[in-house]
Amino acid sequence: MTVDELLTALEEDPENRGVLAMLADELRRQHDPRGELIAAQLAGDDAGRDALLSKLALPVTLGMYDRVTWGIGFVRKLVVLAKNKDRILELEPLWRDPSMRVLSELVVAFKTGRGSYAAKLLARELPPSIRTLQLGRRDEVYIEDAEDIHVLEIASKIAPTLPRLRMLVLEGPLLVATDKNIEALVSGRLRMLKHPQLETLALGALTDGDLQCAVDAIAVSDLPALCRLEIRTKFSGGSIDRVCTSLATRGWLARITHLALRDVTLGDAGIAALVEGIGDRKLAQLDMTGVKLLPAQSERLAAACDELIAPDVIAPVGDTSETWLVHDNKPEWGRGRVVRRFGDKIEVDFEHAGPKVFMANARFLRTAS
Repeated sequence: MTVDELLTALEEDPENRGVLAMLADELRRQHDPRGELIAAQLAGDDAGRDALLSKLALPVTLGMYDRVTWGIGFVRKLVVLAKNKDRILELEPLWRDPSMRVLSELVVAFKTGRGSYAAKLLARELPPSIRTLQLGRRDEVYIEDAEDIHVLEIASKIAPTLPRLRMLVLEGPLLVATDKNIEALVSGRLRMLKHPQLETLALGALTDGDLQCAVDAIAVSDLPALCRLEIRTKFSGGSIDRVCTSLATRGWLARITHLALRDVTLGDAGIAALVEGIGDRKLAQLDMTGVKLLPAQSERLAAACDELIAPDVIAPVGDTSETWLVHDNKPEWGRGRVVRRFGDKIEVDFEHAGPKVFMANARFLRTAS
C-alpha cells in the first residue's frame, strides 16, 4: 500500500496498529521523521518520542488556552480559543499540516461573539477525520459579549463538512433569539442542524429559553443516526418541563435510546411528558445526575427505561425523621430543618430566616453537612 492509501485507511481507524506499523516503514523509506516517531511510539520508546516530536513542530503558535494531545504519529485532540476573525485565519495552516491528518477530536471555544461569527470560516478547512466536535464557551474563559454567540448556527455550518462526525457538543448560548429566528421557529421553518451519521448530541444551555429554542430548531428527522441526547443547564430556578414536552411532541423520544438530563430542574409536568413521549418502548438508559427527584417521580421514570441513573432522589421525610438543608444562594440563612412536606413542596425552618416553602426538588437546596 502507498502512503496515501495507508493514510486514508487511518482516517477510518486511527488507532489501527497494523496500519500504523506499515505507514512507519513507508515513511522511513522516504526519510520522513514521522516514520521514526510512529515506530518509537509503537515500541513504547518515550525518550525517542519526545526527541522526534520536536522535529514535527506545528505551523501555528498555540495560545495559553490552547491544548494539543498527540497520539501515535499524529495529533488526536486539539483545543483552541477562537478570539476573532484574525485568529481563525491564523489557524488555517494548522488544518493543512500533516500532523492533523487523523485529528479525531476538536474543541473550539469562543472569547467573544465576534469570534463565534468568524468560526463559520472553519467549515472551509477542518480535517474530515474529526469524530467529536465541541463548540462554545468554556468555564475558564471570560466571554465579553456572550449574548452574541450563536453556537447552534455555527455548528449547522461546520457539521455537514465532517463526514465522520459522530458526537457534537454545544455549550450555549445556543441560538440568537432574533425576531427572524423566533418567527421561523413559530412557523416551523427553522431547521438548524443536519447530519446523516451523528449519533450523540449534547446541548449545554445558559437559560431555559435558550435550550427551548435550540430543541425546537432541530428536526430529529434531520439526524437519522442519532441515538444519544444529553442536556445540561447552568441556570437555576427555571424548569425544563416545556423542553421535555418538545422532546415528546417533536419525536425525539421515539428515536433516541439514551437520554441524559443533568443538573436540571424537572417537575411533574416534565416527567409526565417524558413518560408519554417514550410510550410503550423503553430507553436503554436515562441519566438524571444532578436532578432532585421525589421517590414517586423516580419510580415513574424507572418504569420507562432499562437503567435509571438517579443519585439525587430526595429521601422521604417522616414524622420522626430530621432532615437539615442549606440554601446555596442564601448561606446567611444558616441550616434549615424540614418541618413539613405537602405534595411536591417542602417547608424548611431556617436558623436565621425562619420558615420558607420551596419545591422539593429545588436545585439550590442541598443536604447540610
